[in-house]
Amino acid sequence: MPIILWSSTPSGANNTDLQEIQFRVNAQDGFTNIDNVSGANAVYDAQIPMGSIIPELKVTPAEPKSEVRITYPPTVPGTATIKVVSLAGAIKEYYVNFLIDNGL
Repeated sequence: MPIILWSSTPSGANNTDLQEIQFRVNAQDGFTNIDNVSGANAVYDAQIPMGSIIPELKVTPAEPKSEVRITYPPTVPGTATIKVVSLAGAIKEYYVNFLIDNGL
């Protein structure tokens, strides 16, 4: 009797999509959602008030078991990098540009 071997990838194992990105400027404030987050877009903008510190990001991957790594910019304005690593090792990077809202 022959032995049949196959590799089955669990559902979602290659998923590097994001479900949600949120940011907040001050620890005592609530988080603000970034609109239209999806795996189809890799670059997002977040308007922050002039004189702000580097905002905190809160990221929710579409696959809860994916690993999320965030690298913050040294100053604002600047760009944070979000790296999502799937269970199968696939990697996708997303970018959040922290832009100063000058009130214009």
